[in-house]
Amino acid sequence: FELPRTSIMRVLRLWRLLRTEKYARAVAITHRILWFNREILTAAFLNCFVLVLITSTLLYYLPPAGAESNAAFESLPSTMYLSILMLTGQGLEYDGEMPWWTKVVIIATAIFSVAMFAIPASMITWGFEAEAARLAKKAAIRRRAQKLKPGTATSGLWSHSSSGIGSSSGDPR
Repeated sequence: FELPRTSIMRVLRLWRLLRTEKYARAVAITHRILWFNREILTAAFLNCFVLVLITSTLLYYLPPAGAESNAAFESLPSTMYLSILMLTGQGLEYDGEMPWWTKVVIIATAIFSVAMFAIPASMITWGFEAEAARLAKKAAIRRRAQKLKPGTATSGLWSHSSSGIGSSSGDPR
């Protein structure tokens, strides 16, 4: 007993899910928020890159004592990996004793990393709040216009003339 192949139907069903209007609207809102905040976000990502570069350079030139045998401090790209771990809060992968200069680099990186993540996150949050306010204002204007539109008042189908006789709204009186 052989059943027909239904994989084409599954693909079409998946395609239908991807075309959902809600998702397209959410993606459009996110795109608009990122577009309006692009200058600040670009500056924040540039600051992130500079902070990674400065931290990795300081870790490369000011390694802990005995770090010559540690592969984490042997090149600039490997110290970039360590600085990204420090900036994202993962910590430093080093088991030996650290001198004060390495501790100063780590502390400064920890302090600057808070602002590096807080500024873009707050700008995106502010963008979503502004977009929600914009959409609420647009909906309120649309509702107000709908109420003021002629023919949608509470008069209904029948209106009363000044003589008190009800007439249909279609009468040419």
